[in-house]
Parts: sequence; C-alpha cells; structure tokens
Amino acid sequence: MDIEEVVALRPGLGDEYQIILDHPGELEKLKIKAEIRPEIQNAEDVKKKMEETIRKNLGIESEVELVSLGSLGRSLFKAQRVIKTY
Repeated sequence: MDIEEVVALRPGLGDEYQIILDHPGELEKLKIKAEIRPEIQNAEDVKKKMEETIRKNLGIESEVELVSLGSLGRSLFKAQRVIKTY
C-alpha cells in the first residue's frame, strides 16, 4: 500500500494530495495535504483515520492537513505531488 492507495480508499477524500518536504534529510513525520469533500461533516475523524491507516499500513507517523476540494490543483505525474518548501 502507498499514499495514493490510502487516499483512494479513505471515504470523504478527493483524488488529489501532496507530500510536503519542509526540511532535508530523514523525516520525523510524513506531512500530507489531502482534499476533503465538502459534504463531510467530521473532518477531524477523517484526518485521524487517515493518519492511523498510514501508520498501520506503511509503518510511518504522519501529519495530515485536510484542505478544500479543488484547492490543490490536478497533478499529472506522481512527482508533482511531492512539494519541497526548503
């Protein structure tokens, strides 16, 4: 399982996500931005379940930020989903 599968399998999320790299070297936590559908009432529950799924299936801690549907734009390639901020 990879991040794309976690996003695809989590009810309430859109198709787009980003992996945020904000410092070089090994990550303490994987930072992810994912789009949430507007009809979802409990975004915090979706966030916690996604973080738990990543931990259980990928063995890494994550920090998920949910953003509104359509705010990330469309990625044509997987490499465009990795965002460096440093």
